[in-house]
Amino acid sequence: MNFKPEITNQDFLACLAAAEQGDSNAMYLIGYCYFLGQGTRTNRKRAVTWWSKAAKQGQAEAQYWLGVSYEAGLGVPEDAATALKWLRQSAESGYESAQTKIVFHYLFSKRRPISALITREEAEKYCRLAASQGNSLAAMWLRRFKQEKSTP
Repeated sequence: MNFKPEITNQDFLACLAAAEQGDSNAMYLIGYCYFLGQGTRTNRKRAVTWWSKAAKQGQAEAQYWLGVSYEAGLGVPEDAATALKWLRQSAESGYESAQTKIVFHYLFSKRRPISALITREEAEKYCRLAASQGNSLAAMWLRRFKQEKSTP
């Protein structure tokens, strides 16, 4: 997660006004505030509500955190298919954290329901995209994919 400075209640209220006017970045930030209790009380259900609104407008960070919320059952029931839907949308928007999360699940989370929904081709695609953005972990994982292909 990107570093965000502590948000005061006054900041929260100003951002809430922008979110209520339809600003998707403000909606994402209001979700963040509710999720972590920045400038307001922690309320994971409200966080998910605001992230849902922002995600439907294409806000990639909100799509990512909505996916994480469904994956872990934070503020919503755990749902691997819905989690992956939002992670994929975020990854397609170019959000590197979503790309690497999908790859991580494919490679290392075999016991989690979400991993069964990810194909090798999809994981390799997102690995290439994250590596092309300079993600060194993705570059290492990409070498692993290439080695596995070359091994009979």
